[in-house]
Amino acid sequence: MIEGTLAQPGQHFIESYLDDSDRLPGFRAGMRNVSLDEQRHIAFGVKMLSELLREDPDACRRSRRCSARSSAGPSPCFIPPDWDERYVTCFGFTLDDIYQEGAAAMEARLRAAGIEPEQLRIGLPFDISVAERVQRAVTLLKAGYLGPRTARSRPTPRRPSLLFDGVRRTVNAGVPQ
Repeated sequence: MIEGTLAQPGQHFIESYLDDSDRLPGFRAGMRNVSLDEQRHIAFGVKMLSELLREDPDACRRSRRCSARSSAGPSPCFIPPDWDERYVTCFGFTLDDIYQEGAAAMEARLRAAGIEPEQLRIGLPFDISVAERVQRAVTLLKAGYLGPRTARSRPTPRRPSLLFDGVRRTVNAGVPQ
């Protein structure tokens, strides 16, 4: 999950920056090799999950629970200090770019493994665009509702409404988990 949602998108953006600026050819070649290696790990994980789901009906429930926890949105692992986006904008991309690539890739990989993301009930709607889902998740992260709470976390009228909409989407007593 981490390789597919954080490592690989981050690597893609770093590689793009280095290619576009024609810098550090040795490091660039090393990054390409790391990216290829990560892609193999991700492909293996998707294939293994697909086979588990096909062979063991109970694996579907367990993998959905694990996937739901891991694919709720932008990972709190990749939040720059004080949300200072200069840590990434200096390379020509934004946090939203990384989060959106990771979210879109995760959704595609879940589908490839046989899991419909709409069925995960993670609180973020799959009936809106990836960009809108990322914005919701970032809003909840910045409010401290997801991930670490910071001194800069501030409630706004929109933040609690997003939180409670997520709870509403997650809790569905009529559907077994």
